[in-house]
Amino acid sequence: GMGDLDGSVLCFREAESFYRAAFGDHNPNVARDVNNIGLVLKTRGDLDGARTRYCEAFRILLTTLGPRALNTVSSARNLMVVKLDPLALAREIAGDAAAADLRQAIDD
Repeated sequence: GMGDLDGSVLCFREAESFYRAAFGDHNPNVARDVNNIGLVLKTRGDLDGARTRYCEAFRILLTTLGPRALNTVSSARNLMVVKLDPLALAREIAGDAAAADLRQAIDD
């Protein structure tokens, strides 16, 4: 039930805090936990909360792992599920070449 989701969010937030403290805000481990929080929020029907988290996770992955990384592509797909355009976001964050690379990776 919803109690389980609340517990999940707490666990993911603790993990997120741990990784932020250990590695800084800009780390793929942080992105994973932020993404997981987004997933729980989406499941609870909080689309705005999910979008915020998915965008943050995507930004971290795009700039640390690059547009062709599996985790970045997976994150881009999460954005599409909540009706956001990952290519526009990639262009805004990292420029046209990154957006083109991401498009290619999504299509592959």
